[in-house]
Formats: sequence, C-alpha cells, structure tokens
Amino acid sequence: MSRIRVRVLLISILAIVFIYFTLQYSVNDPDTDASKVSVELYVMSQCPDADACEQVFQSVMSKVNDIAVIRTDYVGVIDPNAKYGVVCKHGDQECLGNIHELCFESNYLPAKQTEFIDWLSCLNRDLSQKGDLEYSRSCALEVNIDYTPVEQCVRTQGGQLLIESVRKTNAKRVTKSCTIHLNGKQRCIKDGDWYDCPGGHEVQDFVRDIKNAYAGMKDGTRMNTRLFNVN
Repeated sequence: MSRIRVRVLLISILAIVFIYFTLQYSVNDPDTDASKVSVELYVMSQCPDADACEQVFQSVMSKVNDIAVIRTDYVGVIDPNAKYGVVCKHGDQECLGNIHELCFESNYLPAKQTEFIDWLSCLNRDLSQKGDLEYSRSCALEVNIDYTPVEQCVRTQGGQLLIESVRKTNAKRVTKSCTIHLNGKQRCIKDGDWYDCPGGHEVQDFVRDIKNAYAGMKDGTRMNTRLFNVN
C-alpha cells in the first residue's frame, strides 16, 4: 500500500474516532441542551393569553430550571411588505416586542433563562409598552442584565429572527397564542380558556410532565451509554 493511501486511511480512522467520541460526549453530558426537556411557548408579545402562560411558566421553571430549556416563538403572518416582514395581530409595536424578546433569547438563553422569564414578567406589567426600548431596558436593569447586546440585535438581525420564528411557528401549524409544546409535541393551549390540556394546566401539572419527560430521556441516555460501553 502506498504512503498516500496509508495516510488517507489513518486520517479516515482518526475522523471516525473523533466523531464517535463527539457523539459519546453529547449523549452522556448532562449539561447539554439536548439532554434537557424542551419547553416551547408559541405566543404574541402583547397577547393577554401569552401573559397568562408566561406567569404559569415563571413558577414552573423555578422548579425545573436544571432539567428544562425554554424558548418562545411567535404567531404572525409573513408579509414582505410589512414593516418587519411580518404582520402581527396587535400591530407593528407587537412585532417590535417580539423582536426584543427574540434578541434577548439569542443573546442570553439558555444560560440566563431564569432572568429571561423574570424579564418577561416585568414586561407583562404593561403589555402596551412591549417593544418600547426604554421600557425593555428598565426591565433588563431590574433583572440585572446588560441590555446593550439586545439593542444591537434589535437594530440589526432582529427582523430576520422574527421572520424565522414565525416560519417555525407556521411549520408547526400553530395558530393560537399561547400554545405550549413539550419536546416538540403539543401539550396545552391558552386562548381565552385553557383547552387541549389532557394532563391539566396548573403549575404542578406541567412540572410533573416535565419531570416525567426528563426521566424518560435519562432512561434513553443510559440505554445508549450501555450500547456504547462494550467491555
């Protein structure tokens, strides 16, 4: 075998070993996002139902913050002619509020998701002011977050983040704010009333389901670990 072929073979083997250990690490590392339960809230920033959802999940996440990751995506209609590329039910100000929230997530989640939920709670004291820079900044100060990178994001890529978020929401065929998904599956809707919530809609119901989902994921992780650990 020529030296070139030997070298190519060695490089291929090293690449396979690298991929193997990368996958092994991501499966077994408890701190990776993939090892935690995904909590997805599909909302509109000025929607009272979104406020109700976020109040519930402020309490929920205080109990499961170490085993779950939360994010929000937004309900709207893609329109290239709209100011922010999206038509929002409560107007352009709501679109801007959505953008502020997406930019906060882009800069600080999942590391500071407790601060994110507390920031949303502050904003929700006056839904009509969502999207106002000074109001958003004052709430960031309240939860001890530097708002500078969020402001920069709002001025630059924020509009694109909103378009991508609405596309994701549409791909999931979500039309109601607030729609709650756990690990990508619909769990509950708050639209006037709570409905399509077979496991209940109280804080303890969501906490229970998140803990159960996490336990199932951990069982799967242990199974994968046994398959890889060949003696």
